[in-house]
This record gives sequence, C-alpha cells and structure tokens, in this order.
Amino acid sequence: MDMRKIAAFLMIGATAVACGEDANKDGLDIDHQTASQAISSNSRAMAERVVNGLDAIDESQLLTDAIGLIGEGETVCAGGVDGSGAEFDTGECESTSFELDPVEIDDGAEELIGELERRIFSAENIETQSSKAITYLLRGDVVCADGVDVDQECADIVDALEVRIYASSPDDGDIDLALQFGAERHTPVLIEIHQDRLAAEVDLGDVKATVNHYAAVTGEDIEMPDTMRGRVRAELLAGSDTIAAQVSIVQAVLVSDEDIEVALGAAVPAARVAINPAAREVEALVDLDSIHARFPDTSYSYNTETGEETETRHLYELFVAGVSAATTLSVDADTLTVTEISLGDETSTLQIDGEQVIGVDLNAAANRVLSATIGSIDDGVDITVDPEFDLSISMNMAAAGLAFEDVEPWMMDDTLSIVLDGAAQPRVLIGDDGLQVVDGSLSIELENAGSSISASAGQCLSGEIDDAPSVDGTTESTSYEDPVSALELVACN
Repeated sequence: MDMRKIAAFLMIGATAVACGEDANKDGLDIDHQTASQAISSNSRAMAERVVNGLDAIDESQLLTDAIGLIGEGETVCAGGVDGSGAEFDTGECESTSFELDPVEIDDGAEELIGELERRIFSAENIETQSSKAITYLLRGDVVCADGVDVDQECADIVDALEVRIYASSPDDGDIDLALQFGAERHTPVLIEIHQDRLAAEVDLGDVKATVNHYAAVTGEDIEMPDTMRGRVRAELLAGSDTIAAQVSIVQAVLVSDEDIEVALGAAVPAARVAINPAAREVEALVDLDSIHARFPDTSYSYNTETGEETETRHLYELFVAGVSAATTLSVDADTLTVTEISLGDETSTLQIDGEQVIGVDLNAAANRVLSATIGSIDDGVDITVDPEFDLSISMNMAAAGLAFEDVEPWMMDDTLSIVLDGAAQPRVLIGDDGLQVVDGSLSIELENAGSSISASAGQCLSGEIDDAPSVDGTTESTSYEDPVSALELVACN
C-alpha cells in the first residue's frame, strides 16, 4: 500500500469531530452490521462526491499550473547506452509531478475501506455491545495478519496497546467513533462518519498521553514536548451543491518545551476549499490568527589542532500577525479572484537571538489588505490588484552576527520594496518574456544598495538574476550583484 493511496484515503475519509463519552445517551440503536454498512457506504459516497468535484474542475489551466508548481517532481530519463540516462542518447527526459487523479483517489479509497472492514471493524474485534454502543478491541492477530501469516511483533504491540474504537450512532445512518488507547482510555482522535460529512478531531493533550503510553508499552525512548494542548479538526462536508474540505483550530494550539514553542490562535475555519461541480467553481479560504514559533539551531565546529568540539546555539523566533485570503476560481472563465489578502494588522518578523533580521509588511498604508484578479493568458498570467500592491521586506541579517550560508550580500542590511499603484486598479501581465505594466506603475527598489527601477503603463521589465557570492556576515561590501540591478526596461512584444 503506497503513500499516495494513504493520502487519498485521508482526503476522503479519515477526518473530524467530537462525539464525547456521553454522545450515545440520546443516540439511536446500533449493531455491528448496521455500523459496518454505514461506515462503508458513507465513505464510498463521499469518495464519489470528491471524484465528481475533481472531474468538474479538471479543465482549469490556472489550477493545472498551480498544482504543477506545488508538486514539481523529479526528472526521469529513459536509459541510454552511454549511461547518460537518455534514450538513444537524445537527452529526452520526462518531468514527473503530483496530480490529483480522481481514478487513483477512488481506487485508493476502495482498497482502504476494504482494509478497515477486514482488520478493524471485524466481528472478531467486538469486545462489548449494547443497544446504544459497540466497543471494538483491536486484536493483533487480525490487524497484523497478512493472509494466513501473522506478524507476531506487530500483533504483540497491538495487543499491549489496548486499542479500542467506541462506536455510537447520533442519527440514522451516521456513525461516531472514539479512538481509545490503554486502560485509561486516552482518546486522541474523535471521528464522525456521517452521510453529509467525514471528520476527525485531534486532542493534542491526549496525543501526548497516547505517545507516552506507546513508549511505555514498547520500551522506546520518545521525547515529547512539556506542553501540548489544543484541538484541531479536519473534515469533508457534502452540501447540496458543493463538496468542501475544511480545517479548523477549534481550541488554540500550544506546543512547547524549554527549546521549542509553536502557538496558533483559534480559527474556525482556518482553511477551507469548496468545489461546486454544477457552477464549475472552486472557493478557497485561509483565515489564520497569529502564529508564533520559537526553535533553536545548534551547530558544531571541530578544532583539528586541539581536538576540541565547540557547540554554538542560536534561538530563532517567528511571528506572523495573521494570514487571510478568500479566493474564487471560475473554471469556465479561467480566472481567480482573491479578496481580503492580508498578513495581519502588524509587521511579521523573524528574530535570531532577539535581533530582528527580517520584517515583512503588506499594504501597510492601505489598511494592510488588498484584492486581486488573476487570469490565464497564452504564456502566463494577467493580474489586477485593488487598491494597490505594496510589499516591504526589511532585511538585516548582519544584526545576528552569524556566518550564513547561501545568503546574498544584499540581504545583510537592506529593504526591498515592490509597489504596484498609480491607477484605480493597477494591472500587469507576466509571461515568458517578462512583465508588462498595463495600468498604473511598478517600482522596485533596494534602498541601501541604491538599486531601483520603475515601469509605467506600456513598459516592460525583464532580466535574469545571477547568483551572487555568499558572505560570512562580517565582510563589508559596497558593490555587489542584487536582483533589482539585474532588471531592465525592454521593448514589449
């Protein structure tokens, strides 16, 4: 079973929602056959909705290009006689990339549903049963069986973990599942397999308790953060006209210990993608509250003369005030409309040992928000913004006093600004030959380097940026290559 099939199943079935210990009190009667049939039929129906939705948007060139960018894969060449990897020494190669293949999703879901029926929701695994609930106790000789053979090591671990699934039915044809571990019944995941949704809600506190239980059973030494709390929910929702995937931070997340901290504010939903097959539209939303992360970086140097090893430790801190955007992709028009684009209400920063090395502001003078319309053209995209696009990135890598690899000299102490304004709705075309300003004006500047370039309506920019040499953080330089000086005004084709 490969990872693509596992990912497909996760997309269509193993996802979200609270049922709780008392969820069955007012629920319907349930038995093993009814539960098993509902789990299978609801998962298959949702898989079919996903496949139909993907089929409806398959013709969008914008979406195809976006998926290609996200999932650029390796280059595979046919074998050649000279060892070059090219067939008949022609140098012909094929680039592989990730694709949302409806057939693979459907086939993968069907295979995994079958595995669940055989290994998990098997009558042999029933521990207790009442009119309102069924408790399945996973048996190692069932879960770890491969035909007539049983992986005994796997079976022993499964039995020792005491993995239970508590099943109840809140409504006709709907099943709630609580995944429980150990005698203490730690419940890291609650699952809904309903006719209109498939969902899973994860409790980080119980995840920590479950991992500690696993470590105790197996004897493995697993280090966990001191603090883990929060609840995260993912779900697939089937509406009358849409199929939607949604992720929510139901309860603010905090994962921290002496060295590491990740904090995410509550957001319901944090992200959502909805497909309307009839209208041939895709709507997407991102609405994250503040993000804070702290993590260490440790490096070692070895003195060949003294034989001493020196440890160097630095602390990185990332703060993002927020990330939000709402998009609508029209397959027929092949246009993408993005509204409420924002990075929060203050500067996003990266600090090293308490010194700010990067600061990012988007539309700071325009309420920190903008909208954009993106359309597909023959060799690129057509972009219109409202009211303007004003991105400022301050870089002061020198403040950290570190020896950075792969950091260009212009990043050591400078501010890059990219501003597209000067019209009610500034517009540019970006293609293989460069960038053309259609309405408004575009200016790009590196302040301390003294490099700048501007283009007004009807003018075009082009240029290739050569790699500049890396610096060690201490070398002063007054003349160096930078991305702005590599740009030039050219005749528009």
